[in-house]
Amino acid sequence: MTQFWVLTGVLVLLGMLVVVWPLWKVQRQRTVDRSALNVALYEERMLELHEQQTAGHLDEAEVQAIAGEASRLLLEDVEDQHTTRQRARWVPAALLLVALVMPLAVVKLYLNWGEPVGVALYLEMQNEPESGTPQQAISRMERILVLQPDNGEVWFMLGQAYLANDQAHESVIALEKALDLIGEHAQVLAALSQSRFVAADYQFDDIGVAMLERALELQPDETSALSLLGVAAFEQGDYDAAIRRWQALMELLEPGSAEAGEVRLGIDRARQLLVQSQTAGLGDEPVIRLRVELDASLQAQLGPDSSVFVFAREAADGDARPRLLLARRLDPHNLPSDIEMDLTDAMQPDIELYTGQRLELVARLAPAGNVMAGTHEGAIDDVLVGALQPVTLVIDRAL
Repeated sequence: MTQFWVLTGVLVLLGMLVVVWPLWKVQRQRTVDRSALNVALYEERMLELHEQQTAGHLDEAEVQAIAGEASRLLLEDVEDQHTTRQRARWVPAALLLVALVMPLAVVKLYLNWGEPVGVALYLEMQNEPESGTPQQAISRMERILVLQPDNGEVWFMLGQAYLANDQAHESVIALEKALDLIGEHAQVLAALSQSRFVAADYQFDDIGVAMLERALELQPDETSALSLLGVAAFEQGDYDAAIRRWQALMELLEPGSAEAGEVRLGIDRARQLLVQSQTAGLGDEPVIRLRVELDASLQAQLGPDSSVFVFAREAADGDARPRLLLARRLDPHNLPSDIEMDLTDAMQPDIELYTGQRLELVARLAPAGNVMAGTHEGAIDDVLVGALQPVTLVIDRAL
């Protein structure tokens, strides 16, 4: 900034010299040139009178009269010049006053209408293009925003810098400002959600999760949103969802990178906890414990040949038709009934059943005893083989 003021002073002095010196020079020339001109004109006039008298065109009286008039005019002009000189004495003082006032006026106008902060920031960025520390970067961006308060990109960068400097609450404020100025942008939404997460002592709320989901709608490959949604699902105990999010993230990362390694560790941990949650409360035997019930409104449809068929099949996987594994026939007149299904109910001898396996259960009412002519059924989409707590399967939906 000192360099700026030195250069400013030099320019002001040059400007003063350009303005004052010509005025001073012209004033001196006017005084000297007019005096010399008047004397020269008087002498020339006297010479002409002498020549005319010698030639006989003028007599002595006429010459004396004309010479007297010329002398009178010369004296009057001398008096005028004297007055002018008296006035001209104030010119140096006036020029000196201008020389003193001009720099002060320039500085005052610049401080009122100029941008000294902007100039200082510009010079700093010229001398130090890269900020040394996070705090220096924050200070620089804060000063930029003093000059450009509506610069959404700088607000976004400031919010990220705050978060990196453990100033989560300030980061939230800055990123909310960026969101207002930039609008819904995937990176801004993801960064704001992360700041809210950190500011809330590493707890996600519904608003933060909604921001991440919106970020993925805008940009499906937004890596921060995928990572944070995986974290949110993991914290909620939804390990399957966490694995899906992080697997999608792995496809976007460079194989073998440090970040990919960290995500892989997260996936492995989520899988470990998923298995633990699935096997918690499971017995050692691969059986399905369930209670089958018939809706009371269907009792009137039962006849002597009526039957209920209970099926266990593989969980649906895309468009593939799930394989039927177990089946058992029940008498609907004896419902509700608690049963256990195992490999003795297998449809084929090569069927395997193991603890922790996920299956679908279906119970179908056939009033005439024909399974293909069922009228009502009930279903459960996700049942764990070996679970000690029985599930309840109610037949209540018309086919």
